[in-house]
Amino acid sequence: MKLFDLLPKKNRFMSMGLTLLASATLLSSCLKNDSDDYQGPISAVSFVHAAASQPSVEVFVDGRPFFNSAVLYGEYSPYYTAGSGNHLFQTAIGGTNQKLSDKTYALEEGKYHTIFFANKVESDSLETVVTVDDRTAPATGKVKVRFVQLSPTNEEYDLYLQGGRLLSDAKAYKESSEFTEIDPAKYKFAVRLAGAAEDKVVTAEVDAAAGKFYTVVLAGKASIPAGTTGALKAFVLVQ
Repeated sequence: MKLFDLLPKKNRFMSMGLTLLASATLLSSCLKNDSDDYQGPISAVSFVHAAASQPSVEVFVDGRPFFNSAVLYGEYSPYYTAGSGNHLFQTAIGGTNQKLSDKTYALEEGKYHTIFFANKVESDSLETVVTVDDRTAPATGKVKVRFVQLSPTNEEYDLYLQGGRLLSDAKAYKESSEFTEIDPAKYKFAVRLAGAAEDKVVTAEVDAAAGKFYTVVLAGKASIPAGTTGALKAFVLVQ
């Protein structure tokens, strides 16, 4: 199966309160060239590094490097088009070929997918979590938001607008919510233990624009002190 570009080169990577993937703006040439004669069914796929134990990871698709450099924790890509069907997604420690995870996943024809690299509950090794993303446009003048819970514990978490309403409740590790519509505005999103009144972690402020899709990702562990590697963190993707 072949994987190839969806977006123009100059628009390949986006950032929302995160470091831009500036050093990875080009795919390896072998992947770009593979797309020239592909006529089969296609899907779309994006990548998110949400494994707090690893400062950076190398990403491999079907055994070959996908980006020209390692992806830093908290970074993400836009969607790329891909040949539908089975692909092998792997990670390695940044700057090495030392494998951390591998998963073969069948991309569904005509669907959007996000590939999250997350820590396992039982160790600091990695696993791959895949969501199939509903890209139905929000109502006119609205924003869509969802929650993906990748904190590798047995605890469940809720997502709120900070100081405001509940957006998603009781999500366990590897669970994700449906998209919820909200009004465009500047927001911070707060994550709480399920049913609790206290915010455990809050995102940076996001200027949510009408027509856009936002994903709040929870990673790390509450048991690790704030400000240290592996601590609980919530960050926002705009896709």
